[in-house]
Amino acid sequence: MEIAISFALALFVATVLVPILIRVAPALGLVDVPDGNRKVHRDPIPRCGGLAIALATILPVAFWLRDTTPLFGFFLGAAIIVVFGYFDDRHELNFKWKFLGQLIAVFVFLLGDLEITKTPFFGLGDQVPWLSYPIIALFILGVTNAVNLSDGLDGLAAGSSLLSLAFIGYLGFVAGQPALVLVTAATSGALLGFLRFNTHPARIFMGDTGSQFLGFVTACMAVLVTQSPALAVSPMLAVLVVGVPILDTLLVMMLRMRDGRSPFMPDNRHLHHQFLAVGLQHYQAVAALYLLNFALLGLCYLIRYESDLLVLLVYLLFSVTT
Repeated sequence: MEIAISFALALFVATVLVPILIRVAPALGLVDVPDGNRKVHRDPIPRCGGLAIALATILPVAFWLRDTTPLFGFFLGAAIIVVFGYFDDRHELNFKWKFLGQLIAVFVFLLGDLEITKTPFFGLGDQVPWLSYPIIALFILGVTNAVNLSDGLDGLAAGSSLLSLAFIGYLGFVAGQPALVLVTAATSGALLGFLRFNTHPARIFMGDTGSQFLGFVTACMAVLVTQSPALAVSPMLAVLVVGVPILDTLLVMMLRMRDGRSPFMPDNRHLHHQFLAVGLQHYQAVAALYLLNFALLGLCYLIRYESDLLVLLVYLLFSVTT
């Protein structure tokens, strides 16, 4: 009951907040002006939806979660992401400042009540903490930036994250982790409320605040649920849950390095750009990426109890054939 109410409350809060934020976006300095290159929209659009998503997620969880101590590091890290994201949306921060905020958020999360019970390819038990924590940190940083970089079409990041969070919520339910299910349910409700205004043609964008928040939340929840001792799944499964944004980002970075450019230099080589280039309409490109996410999550379900090596091989095969 609490999970359903949290979902509904987050949906309601996001639906109410988004129109308000659309009106006050110019005063907040949160308007996305098209640059005529990578961006596909033509008119200035508010980019304050991330604030609505974050608030609509946190409020129901804070109200219903009886003991926030186990997730205190996660909540504090998410708040840091939102603060840095807001200043990035308003002032176009240098990537070094953005990365600093992400590092602080991940560090805070890892200092929280995180118990490592599985390390990829090293079996059960916290046998190699010097390796486990850097791997988890790199994963969260990678996913946070991957979701941020892949947010290029109306409804894309929100809808793709919604699919991943729904699967994580299912795993959390099976593992008997109500706190994780509560967070994923609230975030899903917030995303649905936001998507009402973000589907093509979008009236609002989530901005870096929203995309980084979603990447951070999804990555942390994927880590927590796959580390659960009550769930006999491979820790590599966390990669597949967010595998499409990761694949998109790695592919683009490799193409940039091949051309002798910085892997962090923005361009129009992301999967959604390529779908548009071959003639797909905006909504068709988004739908195609939704299907890719759904297909990968279907594979996650089928191989959820398999070995680390098999999970990795399946992801590599998926990546090569995509």
